[in-house]
Formats: sequence, structure tokens, C-alpha cells
Amino acid sequence: MIENESDLVQQARTGDTEAYDQLCKVYQCLLYDYVFKNVTDGNHDDTEDCVQEVFFRGWIGLKNYQGVDIFPWFKGIARKLKLEIIRKKTKRKEVSFEQVFTDKETDKVFEPASVDPSPENEVIMAINKLELKYRAVLTFKYVDRLNPDEFVRKIKHFADTKDKLKKLLQQAREVLKAELEKREFLDKQIGLE
Repeated sequence: MIENESDLVQQARTGDTEAYDQLCKVYQCLLYDYVFKNVTDGNHDDTEDCVQEVFFRGWIGLKNYQGVDIFPWFKGIARKLKLEIIRKKTKRKEVSFEQVFTDKETDKVFEPASVDPSPENEVIMAINKLELKYRAVLTFKYVDRLNPDEFVRKIKHFADTKDKLKKLLQQAREVLKAELEKREFLDKQIGLE
């Protein structure tokens, strides 16, 4: 405990940010060591984040703090934070990119070049390269097969009348056709008419 800690705590409880900042500076190294060893299992980045979160939660809860020595209170906040971290990890299993995109039978990582070159995938990849308004209008027309009234209601941000919808749909077809021509796909497989 520092010499004037109780005074700093009382000042901080009244909203004095400079007093709270002094308390944080005094205990930052001690709290970092505690969190590093007991909360984040030796991960420096997580430790820094956790210490900042402890100080933030301490500031928010300071008006309810009744003690004199503040460091044990900071440690208590850190322990509660550790429990939250454990709960989150048990609820949500973390997986790496390789785990998600690896074929479990062959251990081969899927790469964009190895994507199925079927006509459907070629068209989908081309549509995904288009602007949002064109992707939306093509998806609603050809995938969701909406009637014109539903169609206008769904994309009123881009086209609020049936005439504007027809114009936007025509533009989307032209842009998609150009994208497919860039991929040299149209000559091989399909027409958009």
C-alpha cells in the first residue's frame, strides 16, 4: 500500500481522474505480473489487454468500492475476468484457419485455385466480385426468385420503383457478363439472356 493511497482512492471515488491515474501507475507493474502469471497464462498481448480491462472496470466500479487497499480489489477484478475468459472459451471453441479449410481425409488445405471450376461456381465467384447493388439484384432475381413487388420492397435502397428495378437488373446483367467475359467463361458455357 502506498503512503497516500486512501486519499487517492477517496479523490478518485469523487471522479478525480488524475488520482485514479496515479493509482493505476503505482500498481500497473504489480498487476501486470499478477495477470501474466495467474490470468492469461503467460501471453503478453492478452496480459496488456486484461490489465487495461481491470483498470477500466475498476474505474467504473470505484464508486461502490468500500476498502482502503486497492490492489487486492484490482486482483479480484482480474480473477473475475479470468472466469469470464474461461466461460467464453468453453462456450466457443476457437479454431485456426487451417482447421477450417483443411480436408480432414487428405490434410490438404483448400486454396482458391483448387475451387471447383463448375459453371455454378464460376458464376458465383463472378457475382461475388460485383458491387453490392448488383449482387443483391441478381441474387433476389435468380436465387430467391422474388416477384417484382417483393423485389422492389427488398432493394428499395437501390431501386424504389419497378422501372428503376428493371434498369438496375439490366445493368447488373451487363456487369456480370463483363466479369464473366474477363474470366473467359461466357464463351465456354452460358449466356445471360
